[in-house]
Amino acid sequence: FKHDISNQLVSLKGYFASGDNNGGLQHINSLLQLVEDTAPAIDTGNIALDAILSAKHSLAESKGIAFHTSITIQKDLPIAPEDCSVIFGNALDNAIEACDRLPADAEKSINLFLQQDATSILCKITNTAPPNTEKTFLTSKADKVNHGFGMKNIKEALEKYPSLYNFKQQEN
Repeated sequence: FKHDISNQLVSLKGYFASGDNNGGLQHINSLLQLVEDTAPAIDTGNIALDAILSAKHSLAESKGIAFHTSITIQKDLPIAPEDCSVIFGNALDNAIEACDRLPADAEKSINLFLQQDATSILCKITNTAPPNTEKTFLTSKADKVNHGFGMKNIKEALEKYPSLYNFKQQEN
């Protein structure tokens, strides 16, 4: 998102700096159309959560990854919107990236189970992935300086709340 929004803002700045207001407005309109075209596919009633889950759902499906959900939550989660974005955005990005590492003909799927009761929230995300003989969750990306912070960020967000978390890989 940081890279994409930065690029969009640089582009817009170029239009307006050169006095091309019509070009800038057309660019803004095209961006707004993209937002409208990506209307939430998931509607829990929680706007922040719906936005992040819908975006990741759309991204997964565009890559041929089946995305299944079972969600029963209240509209007002006791988790700040920015923490929802960090937790679910990073977890689902990791799931999508793991599925992407599978061969093209492999089954690729993500399952999100999210349930809230009077005292707790339970979330379980499972996904297909290639075997991981090292059983570590370090980034597989070549650029380790700018990547590999997702799980750390998830943990930091969760530690703001009375929470338990567990990351593990079993088979594929």
